[in-house]
Parts: sequence; C-alpha cells; structure tokens
Amino acid sequence: MRQIRTLIALLLLGSFCLGQPRASDGTTVFVVRHAEKIDSSPDPDLSEAGRRRAVTLSELLGDAGIAGLYASQYKRTEQTLRPLADKLGLEIHRVDAAKTNDLVSQILSRFPGQKVVVASHSDRVTEIVEALGGKSVGYLEESEYDKLFIVTVLGSSKAEVVRLKF
Repeated sequence: MRQIRTLIALLLLGSFCLGQPRASDGTTVFVVRHAEKIDSSPDPDLSEAGRRRAVTLSELLGDAGIAGLYASQYKRTEQTLRPLADKLGLEIHRVDAAKTNDLVSQILSRFPGQKVVVASHSDRVTEIVEALGGKSVGYLEESEYDKLFIVTVLGSSKAEVVRLKF
C-alpha cells in the first residue's frame, strides 16, 4: 500500500506541486471498478471484502487532492466511494452507467485541471478510459476488483494512462 501511495504521489506531483491546478495541467481521473459485491442480484450491496476494499481506496486516495466523485446508479458503485466521500466531505455525483459520454463531459467541464474518482463496472471501465482519450485497458474479468487506472487527460483526444493494483 505504501508503495502505491508513493507512486501516485509521484505521478501527481508535476505542476500540481507549484500551486492550484490549472485546466492546462490536465484533469486526472482515477477509474476503478466497484468493489466486491455480495451476490449476483441486479443491485447488490458490497460484501465484507468489498467494504474493506472501499476503505483501502479511501486510504489510498484520501490525501491525493480529489475534487470530485462519480458513481453509476447502482448501490455497489456508491458504496465503493462512500468511505472516500465521507473522509473528504464530498458529494457523490451519479451518472447512468450506460452514459459514458455524459460522464466524461461532466468531469471535464466541472473539474478541469483537477482530480476525480469514478467507480463503474467491469464492462464500462475500458469504455471510460477510452472516452477520456486513453488507450484500451482491456476487458476486466468478473473476478477482477483490484485495478486502478489513472488517466491524465492532456487534450481533447489525448491522455496518459497508468494501470495499478490496489
């Protein structure tokens, strides 16, 4: 965990270390799949392992300067972000899971040059990364909950992507 925090800090230092971020610095979006769910029902809660992973995410990103949080309309995505939202005193914005373009538009217009976390679904993570201008990160298997993608949007169709596990 400490190594991942150090890597994230180094990735985010850039021009952010000199003061308030500017839109020209790029918008950084942390994209994660929701944490482990309790069952396969249409709108399940997180399992105990999922709740622990949500706390880990909060510990990992709690000091990263996050300005915005986005989740889909499903409980598991909001529950994944809830510990971080509570820690930072931020609202979780909800966007329909199928409306990736709306999500990206909202992030880039509301939070230019800032840092945002998105919790989504295995079939949407790659779509979100690509819509932000990054290269495909491949499909996430149903059993994969530990991927964290850091997408730094540098222009209208260009982004850098770093892939981590947490």
